[in-house]
Order: sequence, then C-alpha cells, then structure tokens
Amino acid sequence: MSRVGILLVATAKYRQFLFPLINSLEKHFFKGENVDIYVFTDAPSAIESSRFKITYFEIEHLPFPYPTLYRYKYFNKYAHHLNAENLYYLDVDMVLVGDVGEEILTDAGLVATKHPGFYG
Repeated sequence: MSRVGILLVATAKYRQFLFPLINSLEKHFFKGENVDIYVFTDAPSAIESSRFKITYFEIEHLPFPYPTLYRYKYFNKYAHHLNAENLYYLDVDMVLVGDVGEEILTDAGLVATKHPGFYG
C-alpha cells in the first residue's frame, strides 16, 4: 500500500480539537498501516502518537476565514516535506466514528464526504 498522510490546520481556538481528532484517527484510520500527520499551526505542541508520525509546520494565525482560504497556500509552501502518495485534508474539529481504510484509495484522485452539519 502507498503511504497515507493527513493534513490538518489548527490555529488559535482550533488547537483544542487536535487531541480528540488524533485520538479518533488512532482508533479508526488505516488500522495497522503507517500514516503521517501534518499539522499546520501557530503553536506546535507536544501531542504525540504511538501509531503516527506527526510533523508540525508553523504558520501565522489569521482571523477567519483566512486559515481555511489559505490552506492550499500552506500545503504548497511545505509540499517538499509531505512524503505521502495519498494526502487527505480533514477539518480539525471533526472526529472519525467508524473505520476508514483502503476503500478511500482511488485512481481518480479525489475523495469527499458530506460535512456532518449537513448530514440528513
């Protein structure tokens, strides 16, 4: 299997969501596989994982909506450090509640899910 990476943007008050999300990834995301987590943040933390390699990239906190609008700018700036063939962006204020694995790997190159705020 190719290497999988998760991209997260967590600045200011959104840093509080990092631990719950990483916890849920440890339980549900690509069990038994190597996964890299790339966190773009204004305050690199000491959150560690027994399963994942977590790399922090320092970015400036800007008021909403700039962190969302600039996420691809951040990803592009550090692209040479992203060592995964399959990269997935997740909103940091989400958690996984079910298992996710190889079913999301696709030759099409795009995977999406409906935001839970709009579910149903």
